[in-house]
Amino acid sequence: MVIWLLPDGADRNTALHLRDLGTRFIGVNIGGVSDAFCRYEVRRRQAILTILNEWRAGMKLKTAVIVLEGHETAAENERMTRLRRLVAMEQISCELVNVPKGHISTFLKSLCANKSNGILLPAAAATMLASRAPDTVAEVLKTRCVAWIDGPLDLPLGQGASDIRIDLVSVDWRAIGERIARDILSGDAFRQSETTIFEAEAHLQVPLFSEALSSA
Repeated sequence: MVIWLLPDGADRNTALHLRDLGTRFIGVNIGGVSDAFCRYEVRRRQAILTILNEWRAGMKLKTAVIVLEGHETAAENERMTRLRRLVAMEQISCELVNVPKGHISTFLKSLCANKSNGILLPAAAATMLASRAPDTVAEVLKTRCVAWIDGPLDLPLGQGASDIRIDLVSVDWRAIGERIARDILSGDAFRQSETTIFEAEAHLQVPLFSEALSSA
């Protein structure tokens, strides 16, 4: 049996080939990236919309930046393109920017220059930035609206980060794992006629060191 989380680049033929080999395939898709049939799907769209709506209506933000590591896969680039369209739906101007090879602190400070700017940080970009310029990342998190769209991260930001608040999209992976395990035992996991949807949750302006982040 193969339980495949986000079969990046996998198509329906891959799943069929596994079954031909006598291997049961259970796909867990995230946001519709894969072409293969997935019995389960995790969706972050509504949670992200909740954050964007607060940015536009509550925080009066007019622009947003999606920060990319610069080494994304084709599937990840597709996901970011869809995210950009989602931001535009909220009438927020949006652009994709790549982390430069050098001058990381200068790059991060430039993100703070526009006071009406919100910053959407995928996990890969956030981890890269924090490893190379932790103090400047902490400064950005303190002064701008920043959303971690891939869940909580353990970043080396130091003691001065205790008063930072962020917007967060989280997925209850433990509950998903327990549900899949129950479905495997009952046989429901192998039904091909339906897809079970798990919705992510939005957390607005939660402290960086809080139960919401540690348990998500």
